[in-house]
Amino acid sequence: MFVHHNILFQLHRRTADAPPHLQARITWDGSRSAVYLNLGFVIDEERWDARARRPKPRSFHGSNRIPAAVIDTEMDRYRDAAAAVFARLDRWPSVEAVRSALRLELGLDEAPLQSTADCFDKFFRESSVTGSWKEGTVKKMRTVGQHLKGFEPLATMDGFTEANLTRYVAHLRDDIPMRDVTIHREIGYVRWFLHWADDRKLLGDDGWKRFKPVLRESVRPVVFLTWSELMSVWDWKPGDRMEADVRDMFCFSAFTSLRWSDVQDLRWSAVTDRDVRVVTVKTSDPLVIELNRWSLEILGRMVDRGFDDDRVFPRTHNQVANRILKRIGEECGIDTPVRFTVWHGSEREDIEMPKYKALTFHAGRRTFICNALTMGIPPTTVMQWTGHSDYQAMKPYIAVADSARAEAMSLFDRLQR
Repeated sequence: MFVHHNILFQLHRRTADAPPHLQARITWDGSRSAVYLNLGFVIDEERWDARARRPKPRSFHGSNRIPAAVIDTEMDRYRDAAAAVFARLDRWPSVEAVRSALRLELGLDEAPLQSTADCFDKFFRESSVTGSWKEGTVKKMRTVGQHLKGFEPLATMDGFTEANLTRYVAHLRDDIPMRDVTIHREIGYVRWFLHWADDRKLLGDDGWKRFKPVLRESVRPVVFLTWSELMSVWDWKPGDRMEADVRDMFCFSAFTSLRWSDVQDLRWSAVTDRDVRVVTVKTSDPLVIELNRWSLEILGRMVDRGFDDDRVFPRTHNQVANRILKRIGEECGIDTPVRFTVWHGSEREDIEMPKYKALTFHAGRRTFICNALTMGIPPTTVMQWTGHSDYQAMKPYIAVADSARAEAMSLFDRLQR
């Protein structure tokens, strides 16, 4: 027989000067008692709707700035759990029976997570929602999870010692295998997970805080097209529509600084006859980028194509576009040697390849920056177009532009009276 019940969410202070916590108060037919359960959220009272008894929409709470949507979801979980419990309890259940059934239904009395696989899955579920992870971050974190789950010394959360993490670096280098620069990024993602676990008291050792692997990183060259190389791509004759689209999307990036994700996401509603106004996919920066005659000509080629969702350019896989771009670069004779060094532990590998093999779509953005700086456009103006907020991030491009200007100035030395 179904037991009628009521669940009420309220703010509760453990002491008079303590911050208010969100608490569920559950009552049912025939009982003057109630069961109280703490949901684990600190609530900012000015962002709490006392009438609706829920956090105000789009508000954030506590020192961790938990979004209202996450708190709402947890409140719904408690409602569902209460409905499930009272649907199967006998008439006139005791307070102890209700509390025990509710805690079991909510998983509050389960043993704490101990396996790394379970903890990482929980971290992934929670953080991908509250952190609004982009597609690229989700993909990288899945890969990190697979690597952690496949390394036996880190099978449980008490295995994250300084010694085991050192073994993990050796595993990534020798068994995956990875270069040092990739391992550096991987360890950064692992630390993200460990900070989450540490906040929840899931770790048995704090050696990970002292862990500082010795990894060598070499500065990769800034791969971009000079103006003459860009013009050779502009004039290149495609063999089919796909090649033409990749050429035009790359050139549009090279004349606007837009990333691949922003070119793919660009809508006609964001385009005027003077500029494009976008909110970048990667960083959510609002940008206004003036159009020039080159970017306007590309838009003119696309205006009657009629792609879905008001998109300016066709949807294309990034890997496919990069493969076609390399072929375009080869046919255009963009073969200036590109040299860089990578490290596998103590082993150094010097790599040299023609520039077309190093071309990816991101070279379009770098091409815009380097050519703009070489032409003498101030870095602060370029940063307004690109969305760079840190001058430090512009330093590699400025060094390239200074070198190009010095080389151009040296041409005067060859002139005769």
